[in-house]
Amino acid sequence: FEQVACGAVDSLCLGANEVQAVFEDYGHPFPELMIATEQVLYYPMPLQFYCHPQAIALQAQLTKTLNEYQRAGALRTLFEQHFGPQVSALALAQRAVHRLHNPFLSDGSSLAETLSPLLRTPDPAG
Repeated sequence: FEQVACGAVDSLCLGANEVQAVFEDYGHPFPELMIATEQVLYYPMPLQFYCHPQAIALQAQLTKTLNEYQRAGALRTLFEQHFGPQVSALALAQRAVHRLHNPFLSDGSSLAETLSPLLRTPDPAG
């Protein structure tokens, strides 16, 4: 926050699921700063868990379970349970979206090609 406030950098990019909490925790000394309300940067990133290199069984179980959750649509449900209110409060679908390329994702990655459902414009019919 200090670097943005003093002009050393132009912005601080945070995830939609964390920006409000981080701002509340660290932003009070900088009343001139605010969370952007009209723009959003979209940078596709994989969900990652870090395990000790020797925790082979844990790595395998996490991979298996997360893949199952992804296939069943439960990963999105879990995300919404934990972060839904914070993300909804940001009204991301109402913002101009600037998609950034993640060079670390393979060209065929579905993550690289899709736009998060959190950013899609809501259906005007309901």
